[in-house]
Amino acid sequence: MSSNYQDLRQSLAEMPHVSKEQVEKWIKLQTVIDECESFLGSSDLQQAKSHIEQAKKILNQRTYTLVFFGGSGYGKSTLINALLGRNILPAGTGAAITGTIIYIEQLTSRDEEESVSFVYLTREELINRARILCNSAAIQQFDITNNQERMMANRTIGELRERRQRVGASQDLSETEKADYQRIIQDFIEAYQNNIEAYRNGGLSSESFPLTDPSLRNFLREDSTDRKVRLVKTATIKIRPSVSDNGNSDLLMKGYLRIVDLPGLGASMRLHEDITLEEMKRE
Repeated sequence: MSSNYQDLRQSLAEMPHVSKEQVEKWIKLQTVIDECESFLGSSDLQQAKSHIEQAKKILNQRTYTLVFFGGSGYGKSTLINALLGRNILPAGTGAAITGTIIYIEQLTSRDEEESVSFVYLTREELINRARILCNSAAIQQFDITNNQERMMANRTIGELRERRQRVGASQDLSETEKADYQRIIQDFIEAYQNNIEAYRNGGLSSESFPLTDPSLRNFLREDSTDRKVRLVKTATIKIRPSVSDNGNSDLLMKGYLRIVDLPGLGASMRLHEDITLEEMKRE
């Protein structure tokens, strides 16, 4: 076996919870991929080459993913903070706090600064999410980037809210859910209007902040007064590797584990369920 495969075997053997049989299967798969790539050579089989590239990416992904999901306000973020031994995630009691998908990963070096990076919804994703929400809110679909349609939708929702205030709160669960979605749409409209110039120029660029930045609550917490949390697609928190008192590696297993904290299921914030179920399917 070539030295490349010997190096691969050694690196795989260092991964936690990987048996000798799994290592050998991994080596075999890598060999097959390499042989296929060599066989195709310069031939113009773009579809086959595309499949090989995808297989290589999958095989090179050596990270375990641990997803925390459950009811809103049940303490998922609090549990993760306790396991990490640090108050990294926004947490509270009995209410929806986590407002977006949060990944926790380990930095490769202690010299790197701990940070939080945000990826925002693209213009197309924002338009699509607003339209999907319209179906749940039982209002006519509109293009959130169209000034006239956006103003009309906002006015319609305002009139519906005024009507509910006049007749009192409905006991119909479906009507309550519609009202929740209508409020979320207004949040989206406000967030879009606050960042309208950025979206006119292609969308919000990814941003990264030091983990100690106090403004991060505006991007992560559901109870933030800044509605920019509505525009966040994912947040990635990167923390330094740490070692426990007894010398064992920490919860993130030397960087092999990625933790995912999701908004709660069953929340009054119905959008959370949509985001969580979508991410669970993807993971």
